[in-house]
This record gives sequence, C-alpha cells and structure tokens, in this order.
Amino acid sequence: MHTPKCFDEIDAILMPAGTLQLPWQDYNRAVILINGKELLDYIAKAETALFAKYGLNSEDAGGYHYFSPLELYDNVNNSKNSEIHGAYILTCTCDDFACSSVRNDIITTQNSVIWTNFRSIRETWILSCSFEFTKQNYFNFLEKIKSFPC
Repeated sequence: MHTPKCFDEIDAILMPAGTLQLPWQDYNRAVILINGKELLDYIAKAETALFAKYGLNSEDAGGYHYFSPLELYDNVNNSKNSEIHGAYILTCTCDDFACSSVRNDIITTQNSVIWTNFRSIRETWILSCSFEFTKQNYFNFLEKIKSFPC
C-alpha cells in the first residue's frame, strides 16, 4: 500500500508599515508562515547552535526582517535568480539584504516546490531547514503576496 506524501503548507500574512516601529521609513511586509508558524521561528532555531558555536549571543539568532510583498514575490517567483544565487527570503534588521540575509534554493519538481539549502549571508552557515509544498499551495502563496499592498 502506498502512503501519501505529507507536504508542508506555506502561507503569508501582511505586517502593516509601522508595526516594527523603526527609526526610518517602514513599509508593508509579507510575513511567511510555514505550517502555521513564522519562518523566522524556524530560522532562529536553526541559527541558535551556530551562534553558540561561534561565541555569539544566541538571543540574536533569527535577527532578520521580512521583505515587502513585491520584493518577496520577485525573489521567490524568479527561479533563474534562485538557481544562480538563491532566493533572498529574509533581510537584515537594517533592511539591507547585503548586510545580512537568509536565502534558499527553490526547486520545482513535477508535483511540488521545495525550499532547501537555507543559508545566511555567512556562506558557511547552512541552516538545517527544508520544506516541500504542493504546486497549488505554492501558487496560492505567490498570488496572495502579489495581492498585498506595497
């Protein structure tokens, strides 16, 4: 008997501009939810051991912001960019992705979309995360963030 494959669920909610109370101009952000949990929670958990290994304050693990809906849509919908450099999915708390960021590889199969090989700007920091979504769930996610106000 064949057991059906279990897929992760991806979704997004809108974080309105001003929520973070930043000292510079803020914008709407697309918060990524995987299996009902914020992506930042997964990243913080994966980074905690690395922070400890390098003598850094583990409370700083997961210190990133989400992108604007348009930026995120462009980053995770452009498979060519993902194949070359990875898709930027989180940015530094200063909002400069070149300062610090998290990116991953996005692999499209016949039936699914896989987010894997998560890494921070520190190329040696490979984060042990991997998620697989149905193509329909991923398409719905893309359409949702595309519809969010910038």
